[in-house]
Amino acid sequence: MGNNSTPVFLDFQITDFTSSGFPGIHVRNYSIGRTDLFYDFGDGVRTDGQKLVTWHVYKNPGTYNVCIYTSDSLFSSCQQVTINNCVSGGFITSTNDTICEGDSITLNVDWNTGNMQWQRKFGTVWVDETGLGANDSVYTFAPMQTSTYRLMASDSGCMASFSNQLNIIVYPTLAGIELQDTLVNICSGQSAILKVLNPPAATFKWQQLSGSNWTNATEINNRPRLQ
Repeated sequence: MGNNSTPVFLDFQITDFTSSGFPGIHVRNYSIGRTDLFYDFGDGVRTDGQKLVTWHVYKNPGTYNVCIYTSDSLFSSCQQVTINNCVSGGFITSTNDTICEGDSITLNVDWNTGNMQWQRKFGTVWVDETGLGANDSVYTFAPMQTSTYRLMASDSGCMASFSNQLNIIVYPTLAGIELQDTLVNICSGQSAILKVLNPPAATFKWQQLSGSNWTNATEINNRPRLQ
């Protein structure tokens, strides 16, 4: 119930994402005096337990009263939100956000309506993906480089709506690496130079053979030349 000596004041912030084509809101509680609270989003959905910072996505257009209540319903605070998108880009997720070149990922979308088109950001413009599944709710492909993706939803007579954006980091393959030394056989106490030809853009580590196991050398990562 909280501290009974503290006056009860219920308040929360709504961040409305409908102007960007996403039919959802984010709510954050700023109430004092009570902690036994729940949200009612006006569409028949209520939060379970004390989940006071959360997202909510609406399936249908309309004007909804979003309210926060105490568990005994003695105190409440409400705000209105209007959902008027006739299509929705929904909310997209990915099976991974960091991969190696040549690996595949799967993009998924939920809460979307309308015709689907996956898009990739190229410089400052968005271009349509053309691979198999680029117009489906599940899109599996192998990105060639780090890029940002989204889903565009469209339909006749509707403004296009866009999902959230996901940045997928692609590390290049370490092809073309060659190790060069100045001496193959040396005596104890002599020095030799090890040099990486065509060092990769990605991070790399030096290793040394210790018995039958390779161990990482310390404090020399990402140095293309050792002496």
